[in-house]
Amino acid sequence: MSAGHVVVGFDGSPAATAALRWAADEARLRGVPLIAYTVTGHHNDLGDLPRRLAGGYPVTVRHHSGDAATLLCAACTPHGLLVLGTRARPAVSELVLGSVSRACLRHAPCPVVVIRDSTQLRHVRGLVTAGIRSPTGAGSILVAAAREARWRAGTLIAVHARPLGNVDAQLLHAATARLNDQGHEWLAAQLAATGVHAVPEVVVGAPENALLQHSAHAALLVLGAHQSSGLWTGQPGTTITHCIRQAPCPVMVVPNRPGHQQDADGRHQRDQ
Repeated sequence: MSAGHVVVGFDGSPAATAALRWAADEARLRGVPLIAYTVTGHHNDLGDLPRRLAGGYPVTVRHHSGDAATLLCAACTPHGLLVLGTRARPAVSELVLGSVSRACLRHAPCPVVVIRDSTQLRHVRGLVTAGIRSPTGAGSILVAAAREARWRAGTLIAVHARPLGNVDAQLLHAATARLNDQGHEWLAAQLAATGVHAVPEVVVGAPENALLQHSAHAALLVLGAHQSSGLWTGQPGTTITHCIRQAPCPVMVVPNRPGHQQDADGRHQRDQ
């Protein structure tokens, strides 16, 4: 089945520049077309910049005016990829995403990769980290992350964090050991159900800290759209936004919508 195409939003900003460079490398890895959308009223000022930033990889540049998120989501297919750059913000608002990023994470029919700046472009190939929190969408996340790891000829690490909660100090060791054992058992079942091979990592503590720690040397961090509450509410929650703002690598958010799990699993089986 076709891997679709890579769509990237470009407005000339530093974050969009980093996103376009990453998108070109990603399209090259996948061997698929790259399409850059300049949704702005000043596209003439950008000139040939998108093509130069693609580093020699063929890129189709399309200029549009209107609502950026609507146009970008409409340009995507379920088997493709949408790449966005998000502007850096002061620490006081680090959990706030721009309106385009929020809307695309909500409506895009495909995985969305959000890139903060050029410092995240250190690795294109290599390690991929997947954050698995609940059964909701776990298969979709693992299948998508395994596919990314294969393209990058890298190892997949599946991270499952279990919050400790309020535990008496005298019971701390026993509670941590029990949660760790339960986490490994649960994660092993998720990997077996999808047929994905990954290095399992269970952390007792805050999910955000665990994901940032295990993505320190990763080329990509893969999360599910429901990641913060166990339910897709249509808005990226604190885990996703925290990782987008703090992760040392690009963050991919995999949609969790009716039919996506089955479609992803079907493609995975055919790829084996």
